[in-house]
Amino acid sequence: MKNRILALSLLLLCIINLLMFLGITEFNTKGEPREAVVAVSMLTQDNWVLPMNNGADIPYKPPFFHWCIAALSLPQGYVSEFTSRLPSALSLIAIVVCGFLFFAKRKNNKVALIAALLTLTSTEVHRAAIVCRVDMMLTAFIVGSLFLLYKWYERECRGVPVFAILCMSGAMCTKGPVGVILPLLVMGVFLLIRGKNFWKVFAKFVLFGILALILPLIWYVSAYQQGGQHFLDLVMEENLGRFLGKMSYESHENPVWYNFMTVIVGWLPWTLFLLISLFFLKYHKVQISLRTAWQKVRNAEPLQLFVWVSFIVIFVFYCIPKSKRSVYLLPIYPFMAYLIAEYLVYLMHNKVKPYKIFAGFLAFVSMLVSAVFIFARCGMLTGPVNGKEFTPDNIYFFISGNLYSSAWAMIFPCFLIMLAVSFNKDKKVYVRSMLTSIVSFIAVLALVFVSLNFVDAGHMSVLGRNADYTLRQLAAIENTDISFWMMLIMYLPLIVAFHIISILCSDKYKDSGSTLLINIFVLMFALFLASDAFYIPRTMNTRSDQPLARYMEKEFKGEEIYSHIPSVMLHYFGTNFYLNDKIKQYEISRPEHGILMIAAKDRAEFFNKYKDIEFKPVSKTTRRMTERKDIIYFYRF
Repeated sequence: MKNRILALSLLLLCIINLLMFLGITEFNTKGEPREAVVAVSMLTQDNWVLPMNNGADIPYKPPFFHWCIAALSLPQGYVSEFTSRLPSALSLIAIVVCGFLFFAKRKNNKVALIAALLTLTSTEVHRAAIVCRVDMMLTAFIVGSLFLLYKWYERECRGVPVFAILCMSGAMCTKGPVGVILPLLVMGVFLLIRGKNFWKVFAKFVLFGILALILPLIWYVSAYQQGGQHFLDLVMEENLGRFLGKMSYESHENPVWYNFMTVIVGWLPWTLFLLISLFFLKYHKVQISLRTAWQKVRNAEPLQLFVWVSFIVIFVFYCIPKSKRSVYLLPIYPFMAYLIAEYLVYLMHNKVKPYKIFAGFLAFVSMLVSAVFIFARCGMLTGPVNGKEFTPDNIYFFISGNLYSSAWAMIFPCFLIMLAVSFNKDKKVYVRSMLTSIVSFIAVLALVFVSLNFVDAGHMSVLGRNADYTLRQLAAIENTDISFWMMLIMYLPLIVAFHIISILCSDKYKDSGSTLLINIFVLMFALFLASDAFYIPRTMNTRSDQPLARYMEKEFKGEEIYSHIPSVMLHYFGTNFYLNDKIKQYEISRPEHGILMIAAKDRAEFFNKYKDIEFKPVSKTTRRMTERKDIIYFYRF
């Protein structure tokens, strides 16, 4: 009963953390609209097998992820940012809740709950869960199939693990054969270490693999009937060619050390905690032979061995191909979370100082973020860059020019300090906490204030071509209207930060590792919430091509639009999504008349190639746009 209550609580936390602001950030990269437009083409063409998108392309990946987007979009009749990202978010929710139930049953609630929260607060995992990409869904199927195969092992490998096979089928329908190969490889290594007969394991897993291929093959055959040899060539390149590093184009080729770095970065900010904790451990010289070590591995507790094998095998597997991306390693995160959770429980009972230092550091980061937000709302970030001299003598100019924003930004933290430390009934502790919070926040404000004195228009040159993007993002934070509730969300990390300071000032709680860990998790969720609700949408929407699409929709209503990009792999994905997949490719369509959409850097070569066609200039964008990061020109022909 307790497990169910905790699972439901985790479910509610996931919904709040992942779904509340999932759709307010517009597409601003090529990856998300590239996937979403496949679902758009499914609905517009009523073709759920192999629809054509971006003028003449067929999907590069199997369609299960896009089926989910299209199905979730049916009630509203169109594909939106929210419905495009919903499958990824739901996949992480399934991983977190099912992972908790899996580990709680075999270990205990404390480790399982901490592991679930660690998974949810990993930077890499959170980032992948709020974007329209296939990787989180693939991860859910791979991790789910491993959990189910372990349950099959607990039944002494009797019968056929039907649900594990269905999960592997789903994984293959999401991204290809790796969804079947990887779970069977991990479980095969685990069973062999446990002393199972190689040939029996091999025979069973060949059978399971064949069964897992049945459902995907139905789609592959249907897609081949539509796409023919072109589809088959694409499948071979995306799977075998990617693994062997023999693709016709360069695809995320990175050295082996790249995977180590992505895991370190992906676990931020927990990587910092682990690094801090290393200074408080006692080290002893270990002398053990390889034979003894192997015996210990074979005799290890099954769950512990299963977790380690899952983590190591998946990591090594993705070190083999030349193509490497951080999201490929997502399946290792739930298993690493379990191992880190056990370590955190050990430290909780033996070493509290790492918790104190880490909690203090996160409190400082929260105050720093809030301080930057305050100065941004007061116009002090864009002012110096726009030529308005910023010195302590004319600070009144900035505040008076943004009086409303400044009042909210300054008065709110004072109220929050009082609220955060109010739980201290001891007057001495209350006063100590209040003073420490005020002094700490003033010190952070002073730090940002001094730093701003070194910023001027000249320093923006280090950003190169991205300087205009940065200025627009800062202006968006400064000028966006903020409601009371949004302001409360923005300052939520600050409330928790002051609360942590009050705990560190209290003799009653400062030595409680569990209390500090709870507050660390709360602070991290508050930071994610503020980021997803305000910082990411306000800054990244300045890079969105939705305004360009609205302009094109109005200006060229009823006319056919064609694009030209030299690379066959690139298209105007974002603009095309917001135009409901109406942009066609000029080179393939070869139309007699219409509107040409082309980037400034692509014009010379294109017009030299088509000298016999008259292209009349119509308009151009006022700033660099789209995936080309360039001025976009429009010509009528």
